[in-house]
Amino acid sequence: KVLAAQGRHAEAIEAFAEAETAAVSMGMRPDAWKAMLAAAGAFEEIGNYRAAEAKRRAARELIEEIAAGFEDETLRNAYLDGTLRRLKVRDR
Repeated sequence: KVLAAQGRHAEAIEAFAEAETAAVSMGMRPDAWKAMLAAAGAFEEIGNYRAAEAKRRAARELIEEIAAGFEDETLRNAYLDGTLRRLKVRDR
């Protein structure tokens, strides 16, 4: 996130991709969707709205996949409410 904050968006996108890959390989899916969401923001900053939307869509799909693993509906809905809210904040 530091690279993105410094305006070094291409480097940030690369770092977010590496973080996403590492998170997926280690089974850390929440970290993977957070990396996807951060990459979406960096893509948006450079005007690549198509890539930003693709990353947001992938993050949403992963969030929904994680939520499907919750047997308790109340917990599942709470997880979805909290995580999907983060996606909507980024969409603005």
